[in-house]
Amino acid sequence: MTTSTSKIPFMQLPTIAFLLAITSGMLDGYAFFTTKSFATFQSGNIIMLGYEFAKHGMMATVPYIIAIFSFGAGAMLLALLRYKYNTNEKTWTFTLLSLEIMLLLLLIAYIYFFNVAASGFHAVWVLSFIAGMQGNAFHKINGMLYGNIAVTLNVQLGFSSLAESVAFKGPERKEALYKSYCYFLTLFGFAGGAFMMAMLADYAREYALLITLIPLCLIFTLGRHFSRENSGQSIDSN
Repeated sequence: MTTSTSKIPFMQLPTIAFLLAITSGMLDGYAFFTTKSFATFQSGNIIMLGYEFAKHGMMATVPYIIAIFSFGAGAMLLALLRYKYNTNEKTWTFTLLSLEIMLLLLLIAYIYFFNVAASGFHAVWVLSFIAGMQGNAFHKINGMLYGNIAVTLNVQLGFSSLAESVAFKGPERKEALYKSYCYFLTLFGFAGGAFMMAMLADYAREYALLITLIPLCLIFTLGRHFSRENSGQSIDSN
């Protein structure tokens, strides 16, 4: 059974998971549009690493290796951040969101002021670092494991829950349908984010990254309001 919505941490709310998935879809949409690599989907980068090695040799794999290690570095930084803030009994969610927003702004400024080509891997490495932080930070929705970065688990659990809704009856059927809804909601967000980025990148190129700030700033604002209205309730996911 899932946890009551009124008691779960703010970052586990289905609406927040949806907004995080939109952000991830945008990051991956930009990476794939510009370099045919991935910012969030590291399985894709590993596949491309093997493919490029077979077709073009070791040097062609370097951009994908850096992207994978950038993702790992982001996950490591979040682990250290979470340990530090949990020790001091402080929330780390707003620090992480601020870091994501700041890194995106710095990346856009770097591309603009240094006139860097939009199709380079440099942006993907930064986006992979951001994705590593976000993926390691938020991996529960209403108490259930899910992925807002790697969404294969959501596909599996979404359809599994849908099957359970057919097999079960009464309250269990309702619970299974709700779980399926949560998982499919994140998939819709991820696909929607990728769609919006693909449409915008045709015209705005690297400046399309500005749109990724919208869901992040919205989560930050909603979280601040939530923390004021529910002072005794947890913000961080765990």
